[in-house]
Amino acid sequence: MKRPSYNEAIHWLARNGEDHPHQEFDSIVIQYDITTELMAALFDVDPEKVAKDVVALRRRLHDPFDDTPSPWKNPELGFSLRR
Repeated sequence: MKRPSYNEAIHWLARNGEDHPHQEFDSIVIQYDITTELMAALFDVDPEKVAKDVVALRRRLHDPFDDTPSPWKNPELGFSLRR
């Protein structure tokens, strides 16, 4: 079994991370989630960086004028942290 890449892990976390209503773009809250801490340990990066990457991905996928469910909860969306 192949180990997922950091980008794949960020995408998973953006879609499946702990639910914080009205705080899904708050990297300070996200960096203290247990899943963020675990991912940081697995990839040997700072939890603050993981949280900021998750927020960046969510912001790129988010349309504030769209009433449909949050796009990062849709597993069929492709993603890349690179522009």
